Amino acid sequence: MVQIGNKPTIERISAEMNRRAKYLIFVILMIGAGYFFGTVCNRISEVDQLLLIPALELLYLLLWFLLSLAVLLISAGLVAALLRPLWVAALAFALTGLTMLLGWQLSVTSGVLVLVFAIVGVVYTSNIMKGFDRQADFSVRPIGQNQNILLLGLILVTCGSLFLGFRDYVAREGFTIPDRYIEFLMESMEKQIV
Repeated sequence: MVQIGNKPTIERISAEMNRRAKYLIFVILMIGAGYFFGTVCNRISEVDQLLLIPALELLYLLLWFLLSLAVLLISAGLVAALLRPLWVAALAFALTGLTMLLGWQLSVTSGVLVLVFAIVGVVYTSNIMKGFDRQADFSVRPIGQNQNILLLGLILVTCGSLFLGFRDYVAREGFTIPDRYIEFLMESMEKQIV
């Protein structure tokens, strides 16, 4: 197509619209993954009794946690690898953090943890972009090398969720060891003494 003057051609406009549509799809995918992770963090913060008395529900929660973690790591890797410039990926991490808060709980502590996640996500994306700039051909090596940074941030958020649940429980009930554990320990000690 012929370009007249400074007017953009239809091909350029179409390519720009396709690029923005792809960006929107990846951002929406990551936002959904963030909300899913937030709902799992909410369930983790309510699990204070399950940890003291292991049950099958704890296994289900662990599986949901691993699934949400994997989905969020994959979507964050796609955003970090495919969205340019850095501010677009940073916006995606900020929006993901906000939806994570909506799925989890709105509090100062959870807000700080989500802010840490967003900052770690921007550092993760920046490292991946620098890794891609140093390579001649496309490789997923920078994503794999920097995945631990993001994983550490997500584990920090999860531990914070667990802390929030236990903090509320201990404030309400006080910290006590369940009688089942005390009885179990006493029985084993009695057997050793005899």
